[in-house]
Amino acid sequence: MITFHFDNISTANCQLSTINSQLSTVDFRKVEQWIKSTAAQYGYSVGDLNYIFCDDEKILAVNQEFLQHDYYTDVITFDYTTRTRVNGDIYISLDTVATNAEQVGAPFLHELHRIIIHGLLHLTGQADKTPETKAQMTAKEEDALPRKCAEKAQRYNLLPFVCTLAHRLDELLDMSSNVLYHLFRFLIGFLIILSISSISVFMLLLKLSYLK
Repeated sequence: MITFHFDNISTANCQLSTINSQLSTVDFRKVEQWIKSTAAQYGYSVGDLNYIFCDDEKILAVNQEFLQHDYYTDVITFDYTTRTRVNGDIYISLDTVATNAEQVGAPFLHELHRIIIHGLLHLTGQADKTPETKAQMTAKEEDALPRKCAEKAQRYNLLPFVCTLAHRLDELLDMSSNVLYHLFRFLIGFLIILSISSISVFMLLLKLSYLK
C-alpha cells in the first residue's frame, strides 16, 4: 500500500503558496501505479510505502534526530525492505524540491517526480554515495522519467496539449476496459444459459426416447 501525506506544511516557511496549483493537478493514483511499475522493473513488489511531503524545517528535524546530520536535504529514505518487497518511509521537502527545480531550470513537478522515484530506487538497493553509483542512480531516474520528451514538448509549448491528450487517452482506456468487462459478463451469462438449455434439451430427448 502506498500512502501520500502532507506533514504540517507551513506556507510561511514553504514555497507551497506558489506551487499549490501545480500539486493540485497531480493524480496520485497514477503516481502510485507508476511507482509500482518502476519497482516491478527491478523485480520488487510494493508493501507499505509512505511518502511524507514536508517543509525544510521538518526534514531538517528528521535529519538531526535520526541521522545526526545538521543540514537541509531534499529527501530522506527509511528502508524497511524485506527481500523483494519494498517497505519504507520517504520524507520529501517541497521547499528544497522547488529550489532545486529552479536551480536546474526544470519544472517543479518534474523534479518532484524525480525525487519520488529517487527514494524508491534507494529501497531497491541503489546507492548514490560514489561517482559510479550516483551515475547509476541518475541513469535509472532518467529511465523512469521521459525527460527528453517532456523537455521537447515544453520547448514547443506542447506540454499542455500532450497532458490533455494523455488524459483523454486514459479516459478512453478506462471506458474500453469498462465495455470489455460488461461484454465479458454478457458472454459468460450467455454461455451459462446455453449450457443449461443444452442440458434441458438433452434431458427432454432422453425422456422421449425412454417413453418410446
